[in-house]
Amino acid sequence: MINPINSLSIYTFDLELLLFIGMFCFRFDRRRFFVPRLLLSLAVIVCYTLLWDLGNGSLAVDIPCYTLLFLLAIGLVYFCFDIPFLSSVFLGTAGYTCQHFSYKAIQLFLLWMEISIPSLREDAVLANVIYFLFYLFFLPFFYFFFARKIKAQDDRLMNNRRTILIAVLILLGATTMNLFFENAINPFEQVQLFLVCSIYDLFCSILALLFLFQLFFQGKMLREYRENRNLWLQEKKQLEINKENFDYLMILAHDLKHIVEDIDATSQKERVRDLNSRLMAFGTALKTGNESLDLVLAERKPNMDKNNIAITVMADGDCLSFLRPTDCYALFMNLIDNAMEALMKIEDRNARTLSLSIRKEMGLVFIHEENPYHGEVRIQNGRPLSQKKGEYPHGLGVSSMQRVCSLYGGEISFHARDGVFSLDIVLDPNKDLHDSAWE
Repeated sequence: MINPINSLSIYTFDLELLLFIGMFCFRFDRRRFFVPRLLLSLAVIVCYTLLWDLGNGSLAVDIPCYTLLFLLAIGLVYFCFDIPFLSSVFLGTAGYTCQHFSYKAIQLFLLWMEISIPSLREDAVLANVIYFLFYLFFLPFFYFFFARKIKAQDDRLMNNRRTILIAVLILLGATTMNLFFENAINPFEQVQLFLVCSIYDLFCSILALLFLFQLFFQGKMLREYRENRNLWLQEKKQLEINKENFDYLMILAHDLKHIVEDIDATSQKERVRDLNSRLMAFGTALKTGNESLDLVLAERKPNMDKNNIAITVMADGDCLSFLRPTDCYALFMNLIDNAMEALMKIEDRNARTLSLSIRKEMGLVFIHEENPYHGEVRIQNGRPLSQKKGEYPHGLGVSSMQRVCSLYGGEISFHARDGVFSLDIVLDPNKDLHDSAWE
C-alpha cells in the first residue's frame, strides 16, 4: 500500500503544501485586505483541485496539474504578501521542496514497516496516522533548520534568478520523475529499485533546498558587509571632520585664554574667572597617548560635565598604536556613547560613573569598561539587545565594535549583573591587516 488510502489525498496534498509555504511566509508584511486576498486565493486552489480530481488520473494529466498547482501557490504568496515576485518564487519553491522531501521520507518509512509487518499493508487507518504524525515532525524540523532563519526584512535577499531557476528545475524534475517511477514500480516486488529512486528523489529535494538557502545566506552576508562598510566610511569621514574641528578649537582656546588673562576689568572678575576655568578644562583634556582616543574623550567631555558623568581612565594609549585611527575612533566612540546613553537614564546624578582601562599583557591588548545602569539589559547570543525600535536588534554601535574586534583577531563580550554593565575586549596587535576589505 505504502501511500495511505485516502479519497481526499489531492486535498491533503494542497493542505501540506500550503502549510509548508506558509511556514516560510508568515513573518513578511501583508498586503492590504490580506484576509480577503487569502480567502480568494484558497478558493481558487480548491476549485482548481476539484477540476483536477474529476480527471482520469493519468500522468498526462497529473504532471501539468502538479506544475500548475505549484505556480498557483507562488501566485498566492505574491498576491497576499508585500514582497518581490522572485521572493515569492523562492518561498514557494522552499515550501514545495520541504513538502516533497517529507512525503518521500514518509513513503520509505511506511515501506519499511509494511515489509517488516506484512499485516499492516491493508491497515489504512494506521497508515494515515503514521502519515499525519510524520508531518507533525517535519513541519517543526524544517522550521527550526530553515524557515526561522528568514526574517521580515529579508524579502529582498532572494533575487538571484539563476540560482532560483536551477532550484526550480531540480525540484520539478524530481517530482516529475517521482510520478513516473511510482506508476511503473511495484515497491514490494522491486524494493531495491524503489529504494534507490526514492533516495535519489530525497537527494534532489535537499539539493534544491540547499541551493536556495546558499543564495539566501550569501545575500545576507553581502548586505551585512555593505552596511558595515557604509558605517565604517561614515565613521572615517566623521573622524576627519572632528579632528579638524578639534585642532581648530584647541588653537582658539589657547589664544582666547591669553586674551582673557590680559583683561583688566575688576567688575568682570567673576565672569572672567569662570570663563578661564572653562578654557582651562578644555585645554587640559585627558591625554592617554593615543590621538584618536584623546579626540573621543575630548569631544564627549563637555557633555559628560553637563550631565554630571564622572569618568575614570587608566589607559596606556601607546598600546593602541597598531589600530588604524578610523578603527580606534569608531571603537571608542561607540563604546563611550553607549555607556553615556545608559548613564543618562540613571536619576541619581551622583551615581553616573564610567571607568575605562586599557592595558597590554602577554602580547594582547585588554580593554575593560563598566558603568551602572537602570532598568533591564537583555543579552542575546552574547550581544546586548538594543532598546531602540528598528531593523537591527543589537544596534549599529555594537555591530561596529564587533567589526573592529574581528578585524584585529579579537573578541568582545558583554555582561550585565547586579546593576553593573561591563564590556571586555581582547585585541591582537600582531593581526595582519594586509587582506582587509575595509582598506
